[in-house]
Amino acid sequence: MLIVLTEWATSHPTHPVFRAEIARQPYFHRIRLNPLTRRGVAGLLAAHLDTPAANRHAAACWRISGGNPLLVKALIADHRDAAARSVHDAPELVVGEEFGEAVIACLNRWDPILLTVARGIAVLGESSPASAKTLGRLLGIKADSATQSLDVLTLAGLLDSAGRYRHPSAAAAVLDSLGPEDRGRMHQRAADLLYQDRAPVAQIARHLITADQVHSPWAIGVLRETAETALADDNVDFAVTCLELAYRGSSDRDERVEITTALARLEWRSNPAATTESVARLNAALRDGQLSDQNLLALIKFLLSPDHPAEAGVALNALVESAGAPDNPFAAELHLVHHLLSFSHPPLFPRRPHALTDPAAGDAISTAVRPWTRAVTSLLTVLTEGPGANADAAADHVLHSFALDDETIDALLLALLALVYSDRLATAARWCDALIEEASSRRAKTWEALLSNIGADIALRQGDLPLAADRARAALSRIPAQGWGASIGSPLASLIMATTAMGEFGAAAAALKQAVPKSMAQTWFAPQYLRARGHYLLATNHLTAALNDFESCGALMTKWNIDQPALAPWRRDAALVHLRLGEPEAASELITQQLRIGGSIGPRTKGASLRVLAEAADPDQRPHLLAEAAQQLRSCGDRFELALTLADLGEVYHRLGDSAKAREVTQQAVQAARSCEAAPLQQRLAAVQTTVGGGTPADEPDENDGLAALSDAEWRVASLASLRHTNRAISRKLSITESTVEQHLTRIYRKLKIDSRTQLPEGLPFRRTAWAAEVRRDHAG
Repeated sequence: MLIVLTEWATSHPTHPVFRAEIARQPYFHRIRLNPLTRRGVAGLLAAHLDTPAANRHAAACWRISGGNPLLVKALIADHRDAAARSVHDAPELVVGEEFGEAVIACLNRWDPILLTVARGIAVLGESSPASAKTLGRLLGIKADSATQSLDVLTLAGLLDSAGRYRHPSAAAAVLDSLGPEDRGRMHQRAADLLYQDRAPVAQIARHLITADQVHSPWAIGVLRETAETALADDNVDFAVTCLELAYRGSSDRDERVEITTALARLEWRSNPAATTESVARLNAALRDGQLSDQNLLALIKFLLSPDHPAEAGVALNALVESAGAPDNPFAAELHLVHHLLSFSHPPLFPRRPHALTDPAAGDAISTAVRPWTRAVTSLLTVLTEGPGANADAAADHVLHSFALDDETIDALLLALLALVYSDRLATAARWCDALIEEASSRRAKTWEALLSNIGADIALRQGDLPLAADRARAALSRIPAQGWGASIGSPLASLIMATTAMGEFGAAAAALKQAVPKSMAQTWFAPQYLRARGHYLLATNHLTAALNDFESCGALMTKWNIDQPALAPWRRDAALVHLRLGEPEAASELITQQLRIGGSIGPRTKGASLRVLAEAADPDQRPHLLAEAAQQLRSCGDRFELALTLADLGEVYHRLGDSAKAREVTQQAVQAARSCEAAPLQQRLAAVQTTVGGGTPADEPDENDGLAALSDAEWRVASLASLRHTNRAISRKLSITESTVEQHLTRIYRKLKIDSRTQLPEGLPFRRTAWAAEVRRDHAG
């Protein structure tokens, strides 16, 4: 008689007395069935797959299955199904439905406690070690029982030696075998245990989120703390999920308002238009008198972004009332808010100089601690008094001292604008480029859009027309038009101005077709937009329409008491039209008015104004005016206005009979115009060169002229690219993104009129000063 008995390979046999009796029989023989070895798995695969595929997938199959024949066969079935649906054999071992079903089949063949323990391990997940003690507390079983089950599951090939599932598909299949209610209860229990054990809050929060329910008061704090940690790692989606669950689980009204404000900040980071629901909650809290002063300030920002200015006005009035007496510490900050909005949204926030304590600009800059307060004070000082050392120093301090985050983004933007309106363009460009890189790497689309918008304005003021157009398009692409609201007028204005100056009138016309909200007419974006449209009309010879736009721009700025040339030098623009209409007296009067505007004006505005004044002046006055204009424009770095000024100066020298100076200055104008890619100006200069003689014909550019047109950043990229460095290597060496490298190369090729890096000049030095010295030596020779 032959009797075959089977039992589990456990450390504690189920029937120890019976087992001992059988083991004492004389013909007793024990056969241990171990999992398949790696060679055994390869043999099983070879029986069902071709030899190359079996050899290729043997290691992965053994690692995933643990040598369990049932799981190996399931993997074979999944792989063959995938191969049948594809022409080529899959390079990776396919883990599909058959594998998941085999895992559940294994668990259902044994004692029910194995399935229970397997579910507990799956619920705890990778972040929480599945120790016998933890499983026992989670499942309400003894630790010994949990230990036995862990041993069996490990021997069966489902778990690795650390007690974790060998493959995520196994854990997913086990979790799917749980009903939604049972799964939610287990995750709630896991969260409780982890909280008791003082586990990291992120682990606890993930169980709370999976349970989709807050069942204990402490869970709100865990979720909010986890959101802050996630935000520090730029994991915005997870932070939003945490806060949404915290909001649903909170019953405290003040706490819900704080959570909603935090949610709105995160939503605004990705898309201002996505804050609709959060803003509606904050508006309801405002009506109920539940918003703190700081939350009211946040609400105003959120309302203005998606374009609800009337509601923002209501919120600000509530804030004014809550500030109370002028000696309230919050009253001074509130005045700054109102003062800033009186520039950006003048009709909605008229100036009320006696409503709150007027800020002493100099003292406020020197004593302000909060980055926002310091930045807004510096900007307001520039807008009301013109560029000054105090304002510049305050803006520099903000940019040097504060990192980019949700709390400081507004301060950094305002500090950049203060530098821009002070004509500190090189400094502003350096900071703006760095901040754009950081915002892009952190996937903060709204930050990147707003910074790119300022970057477009900076590039435009520097005369880098292609970069201005690129930055404006980047800004418009990062967030939808609805998210921009009225402020869409700013990037559109930069795009229209840049493309018009480059002679790309079709692109400018397309930008003008972009719909803008009616509310833009009540913001400082309207004058910017009108001015840009006026330049397009002027360039396309619609002189009356252009003059109407420039005068409308001036009428708004005068009416709103924001008539600052740093924002929009409309008098100079209107003067250009009067010159085209043959009215030099009217042009001269407008320029004289602009140069006498209260407060100091920056070198860029002064230089561009002097250029137009020279055209309206008597011939003997023009050389002096244009020379001074060129000096002012060189100091601020506006290459486009400088090119225009040098072109005029070359023509003046030619009329005066000084051919040598005419040729020299005209050649400088040609180089500047090429660096800007200003096609209409280059065409004009080609005719001038023919008249004055000498120089290199415009249709045959000298290689040195193209190199001179490169910016410093483009020069460094070109130097490394000429040495055949890859884009990735260049990005690492210069600490910029590969995307920025590609953008630089595109502009480099365009300026040098080449098609690829293989056409770059060999041996290009990393610093342009060395090249310039070599060129000077060649010319001297």
